[in-house]
Amino acid sequence: MTEPDQPATGATGDKTYHLSGDFRGAIVNIESTFVGAAAAHDVEGQPPAPGDPPYKGLQSFGEGDAEHFLGRERLTARLVGRLRDSRFLAVVGASGSGKSSVVRAGLIPALRRGQPLADGGLPPAGSARWAIRLLTPTAHPLDALAVALAGPDALPDAVSALAGQLAAGPGALAAAARQLLAAEGRPRLLLVIDQFEEVFALARDAAERRALFDNLVAALDPAAGHPISVVVALRADFYARFAEHDGLRDLIAQHQEYIGAMSRDELFRVIVEPAARGNWQLQEGLVELMLDDVGSEPGALPLLSHALLETWRRRRGRTMTLSAYAESGGVRGAIAKTAETIFQQRLTPEQRPIARAIFVRLTELGESADEGAPDTRRRAQFSELITRVADPQMLDAVLDILVDARLVITGVVPPTNTQVVEVAHEALIREWPTLRAWLDQDRAGLIRHRQLTQDVNDWLKLDRDPGALYRGARLAQTLEWTADPPDPLSLTETEFLDASRAVAAREARARTTQRALAIGSVVLLLVAVVASLWAFGNISLRPPDQMSGDFNVAVAQFAVLDEAGRLVDDDAAGGLRVAERIGATLQAEFAGRPEVQVWFDGPELERDHNVTIGVIAPPPEVTDSAAASDSINAAVAATVAAIPGGASLAAVAERLKADVIIHGDIRPTGAADALTLRFYLRPQFEADFSQMVGFHEFTTRIPVFDPANPREEVWRELDPLATALAWVTQGLRLEILGEQAAALDAFARAAEFAPDSDVVHYFLGQEQFYSAQRANSDEAQLAAAEASFNESLRLNPDNARAGIGLGSVRFLRAQRLLNEAEARGEGSDPAALAAARVEAQAALDAYTAVALRGEQTDVYGVPVGGIARVGRAIALRLLGEIAFQGGDLAAAEALIDQAIAALEDDAATLDTPNDPRLPAQAYQALGSIYEWKAFLLDERGETEAAQFARNTALRYYTDCVRQGEEFPFDTYLVERIVGQLCAPRVAALTPAEGGG
Repeated sequence: MTEPDQPATGATGDKTYHLSGDFRGAIVNIESTFVGAAAAHDVEGQPPAPGDPPYKGLQSFGEGDAEHFLGRERLTARLVGRLRDSRFLAVVGASGSGKSSVVRAGLIPALRRGQPLADGGLPPAGSARWAIRLLTPTAHPLDALAVALAGPDALPDAVSALAGQLAAGPGALAAAARQLLAAEGRPRLLLVIDQFEEVFALARDAAERRALFDNLVAALDPAAGHPISVVVALRADFYARFAEHDGLRDLIAQHQEYIGAMSRDELFRVIVEPAARGNWQLQEGLVELMLDDVGSEPGALPLLSHALLETWRRRRGRTMTLSAYAESGGVRGAIAKTAETIFQQRLTPEQRPIARAIFVRLTELGESADEGAPDTRRRAQFSELITRVADPQMLDAVLDILVDARLVITGVVPPTNTQVVEVAHEALIREWPTLRAWLDQDRAGLIRHRQLTQDVNDWLKLDRDPGALYRGARLAQTLEWTADPPDPLSLTETEFLDASRAVAAREARARTTQRALAIGSVVLLLVAVVASLWAFGNISLRPPDQMSGDFNVAVAQFAVLDEAGRLVDDDAAGGLRVAERIGATLQAEFAGRPEVQVWFDGPELERDHNVTIGVIAPPPEVTDSAAASDSINAAVAATVAAIPGGASLAAVAERLKADVIIHGDIRPTGAADALTLRFYLRPQFEADFSQMVGFHEFTTRIPVFDPANPREEVWRELDPLATALAWVTQGLRLEILGEQAAALDAFARAAEFAPDSDVVHYFLGQEQFYSAQRANSDEAQLAAAEASFNESLRLNPDNARAGIGLGSVRFLRAQRLLNEAEARGEGSDPAALAAARVEAQAALDAYTAVALRGEQTDVYGVPVGGIARVGRAIALRLLGEIAFQGGDLAAAEALIDQAIAALEDDAATLDTPNDPRLPAQAYQALGSIYEWKAFLLDERGETEAAQFARNTALRYYTDCVRQGEEFPFDTYLVERIVGQLCAPRVAALTPAEGGG
């Protein structure tokens, strides 16, 4: 139990509070620091006066805060005094009792000063020259201890070696301490271990925990006389756990100081003195109310500190008032209110699930929610928080908000500078009902997830040792659970499970082979037959492999066809040679990039991976004769049945796990055969590739005079196209990784190798358009994209993708021109509106030209007609906005109605399997158009019709959100279309509960 300082005098009647302790001789005059109700009433409504906050909120006090650490002077003196007689001290107390602060901001600075203490005593002799090392145990306490002893500038290898020595024997700590003291010329080492309970709450390895305890006990052996003192701060609810180690149990039992609740007088100083030092004022009655709310609860100190900070933030002028305290939520409600406010108001809908996952991951769960197995905070590495729905940039944005609100703190762990995150104080876990609800929704699932996280961290620490992966029933159970985990798996957790699957598959194949060979004595003849077939390549005893690169390219055997479109039976030598040539070119281009994997048909692929890609079914030639076309279609259909994987490019891509499949055919075209090169890009659900995915065909036809044996004249034309494809592939990969500038350079390089390819110029234009979007409609990038799309259309006027791209450029330019005019205050200027109208009309014309050709899904693999119809609708909507800005309300209404008619009837019939984003984009477009309709109706005073239009907009936005729920694997759909465009509008248009 702590002893209170001398009571403040003058609490009644006297106008002056004389505060004892180390207050630097200051006297707080009640007339200047405290104000009455009348004065407080007079300042109501005043804005907060500028100044630095006098309180730290949830943040603990550190050594740098020693001058501002008030109210614990006598306790500090007692702790320091105990180190005169003992080389060990355990500071024990409840969570929130101020253990860390009194050790960091009280005890350590007092030892460094070496000056008389508040009780008149002196610190231990020579304490000002001690070497002091502070650490928290983390999940790997020996590593943390090694870092503290070696210093933050030590090389990782040196730290690792020291951790190994600590694990090997109990004398390592004493030996390392003597080396440290000799190097620094100091007489004694003080080792301070804060949050000592982490050795049980976070550390899982019992052997590592025992090694730490053995080293501490050996270093403190009285007979050895090592120049080491140790102070540990630990939570009272973990006290009994330390009884597991005999030597440590005795040390803690004999040398402990229990930190109880601060006395009322101490808390008075905590409230009043910081305000007095900063010349802030307190309304009379506020201090008493806070003290009553705190009571004698030992863990309420952080809640008081947070309430003080929140009350100060709501100050009236320079006065902290009772009304401001009520607005903060009070001592117990302030932290929950702040957390809930930040979660609901500062975070966007797409950021909230990420914040939820962060808070849950930063909680170490007990076995139940009761006091017998409490939840505690845990420190997580930044990389642990990265998931498929939370990339580093999004995480940074969310963490910036949470750190600014002082709900979480971030730091680094030397010497590796690993970034870590933790909640600012465990009071947040105890007092925020929303977080408590998250933790209790699926506690068993979260505990299982936390175990997976720990196992993954152990795997990483072992340098991804296959022996640490899951197998057997444990793998099966984990995979079943992770089909629907309570929170998204991190990328490293996903990688761990993928590696576990791969190892399990290899081991299963090995067991299958061993069993097959073991049967030999029973069915000798059967084995001989099987062995013969295997030797001739007719069967394989192992399943086919799948590609495992970050970006995978497969080159299929080219189809050699006759005049009727049938495969020529020539052992496919010519088609295999073409595949081999393209594959070799790609492999050479990616020789320095092992993350890009290239497979091509041939004996090596079958031997090494048990894979044959096969011939991809070619499309029929377009002819003027319906009969001829039907004949070719029938021939192709028959051919497909005999071609492995030929029925569907998407199926082949899934079978191989390929991102790009390069294929084509050689077929007769008059005097010579012609080689046609095609490629397929499968959907990339992390990037905005919806218009790029699908089928692409080079319009260049390469003459082939000997289809069975293509020669140098073929390679001269094919090699540049293959090199261009390599750069296109690199550009696609870089776009997925978010490296847009490098992606743009890659597509430009592709255009250099294939200057006559409309496909390559389309890809270049699309990337330039993306760059323009990211740069707020940058005109230089828009002009470059427009030039590339026009070049693509010059080379192939039928390139529907380029036509859509051109419409998108003109639309974006029109929107920019309109926005710039409004920003200049010229929103209704006829010249400015005319320029925007020209661009919007050009966009409409480009979209319409593509929409009139139909869906063309069989040509492009995506419904380009549907994409164009969505474009038409938004172009009409923009023309309506321009008409309204020009004062023509009737024209604006007519254009909005045209936009609705252009899209509404077929919005629900768009080709979802080929492009799950397109319906969501259509619903979002219709929602925005109906909001415009509601606005125009309001302008006419037709309130009821306007509300009906808003309800219709809400219905379409809701359909957009539902589309994201039906396709949750499409992260771009979920995050960008639903999260940024549709969900916020649903929230904005949804009537408030109980509202009129």
